[in-house]
Amino acid sequence: GRRAEKWDLTGGNAALVARAKGDLERYLNKLEDKARKALEMKRCFRNGVADDRARAAFHSEFPTDHYPAAPLRAYRFTTAGGCMNRRDDAGAPRNPLLKIGFNPDRP
Repeated sequence: GRRAEKWDLTGGNAALVARAKGDLERYLNKLEDKARKALEMKRCFRNGVADDRARAAFHSEFPTDHYPAAPLRAYRFTTAGGCMNRRDDAGAPRNPLLKIGFNPDRP
């Protein structure tokens, strides 16, 4: 069946093939890991504020790219409508993702 078929993921891009140095699948897996790490931004925020070390590490590896303003994550329906979207006793969101950029003076 089609599962056994191999697809050309380069799109005819000779530069991509050259960068892969003969192991395209391994190169694309590393590229996927870097993209996922950049978009998820795990451990890049503390108490809703961006960590400067994470930003510096991103810019050292990708000097021409923009640092993401917030993580790209998907909620499950149970999380999106659950108690994690409520605020705690101090008025801050319980969910760490919702604390990013949260200003308690402008709830």
